[in-house]
Amino acid sequence: MKDFKKAIMLVKLSPRFKFQVMFAVLFTAFGIIYDMTTKGTSTVGGFYLGIPSSVILQAFYGSNISGMVKSSPIHKKTETLYPYVFVIPYMIIIYLILVAIHFYMTLLDINGGVKLNYAIQSKYIIIIGFEFFVVMIYEVFAYKYFVFSMIVFAGILIPTILISMNVEMLKIFDICGESYMRSSIIGLVLTIAGCVAAFFFSRLFYKKEMSPLAIKSFMRHQ
Repeated sequence: MKDFKKAIMLVKLSPRFKFQVMFAVLFTAFGIIYDMTTKGTSTVGGFYLGIPSSVILQAFYGSNISGMVKSSPIHKKTETLYPYVFVIPYMIIIYLILVAIHFYMTLLDINGGVKLNYAIQSKYIIIIGFEFFVVMIYEVFAYKYFVFSMIVFAGILIPTILISMNVEMLKIFDICGESYMRSSIIGLVLTIAGCVAAFFFSRLFYKKEMSPLAIKSFMRHQ
């Protein structure tokens, strides 16, 4: 507990801490507004709600650049444990909030009718779970393999968002039996799996040095 409090204190002392908090709040607000506006026809808003998890990890990774933390026993924990104390509950809670919001939307006569809208919301909630899965794993590798992970992330995320916006792609969700509840469970499993995988990979690749580009990015914004 003492080490945990020390790590939090070091994060708060970062010159970018207030900016990071403001950044996370803005993306959360924008994500909620956009998600409510698109009514399940795009996962962009939900994706924005996942971005604060990246901000949390960035704050902890940023504190690791300082020599004081590198030489401290808490160095490993600030990459492999402490960030996930916040990130994992955040991602699960955000996903469950989205489940509740889009369940309410299934009851509305929007998006071309109740039946079509129900399918759209079911598709949305699975895709956002998959996107959260991808985001969590990307966040680990982004600081170790900056360019490669960015290319792979964009290569997966962009098509996924486009699929979420394509009504014609609804048939690929027949595996859910047109059940919003089943879609929600699959999405929740994907979200939790992403969190567990990120936690595992952070430990597996802990000894891998941070990418020089990632370090330059941190230093440039100090």
